[in-house]
Parts: sequence; structure tokens; C-alpha cells
Amino acid sequence: MQERTKAVTEEFYRQLLADQSKSGLSLREFASKRGIPVGTLSFWRHELKRRDAERGKRKSKSKKTAKGTKPRFLPVSFVTPPDPPAMEPRPAGVSRPAGQGYEIVLGPDRVLRLPSDFDGAQVAALVRAVASC
Repeated sequence: MQERTKAVTEEFYRQLLADQSKSGLSLREFASKRGIPVGTLSFWRHELKRRDAERGKRKSKSKKTAKGTKPRFLPVSFVTPPDPPAMEPRPAGVSRPAGQGYEIVLGPDRVLRLPSDFDGAQVAALVRAVASC
């Protein structure tokens, strides 16, 4: 029950200080009109700033991974490749024409181009290796 009371008290003073800010009155004038000691409002203004700063620190710490670094996410986009041109039968050993397969853009200077019959496990290992560089 004590935690609930602390939360209610904090919210009460947050609202009171928001009202003071909107009123255009000084802290002393506002406190006098409300019948509250100016020291109490001053304490809560500083206390709420301290609590907000502490909560901000906790949030930024919780975003870090176990190794202490923030994860990096790269943008991913999927594009539909154009229909391949009509193909004539090719003799064995002749490579496929360019444009067939997949392209994975890992960044502005990192692109993987793969044939359509790639081995998924090998590509996954390759992507992990390139991304860790």
C-alpha cells in the first residue's frame, strides 16, 4: 500500500507543478495562492527532475545487450525481381545470366549476390560473418 501512496503523491506533485508552469506565476506566488509551503514545491520540483533522470539512465542501460553494446539493426527491403528474359537451353557448365538470384544489401558498401539455388545455411553463416565486421 505504501508504494501506491508514493505513486499517488508523485503524480499529485507532478500535476501541481504542471499547473504552476501553465499559470505563469512564480513558484512562490503559486505556492502562496495554493496555501502550500514554497519549500515543499521547490523540493518536489528538484526531486521529480532527479527521478526522471534516474529513470532515463535505467532505460538506456536496459537497452544494452549482455556484452554491453547496443544491438545494430540495418534496414531491410524486399524487391520483386523482374521476370527473367526467355532463356534458350544452355549447354552444361554455362553459368546463369546476371539478374537471376538474390541480392542482400547489408549496408551502403556491402552487398551479397546469390544464385537462386544457394545453400541457406552457408549464406546464414556468411551473413553473420560479414555483419560482425
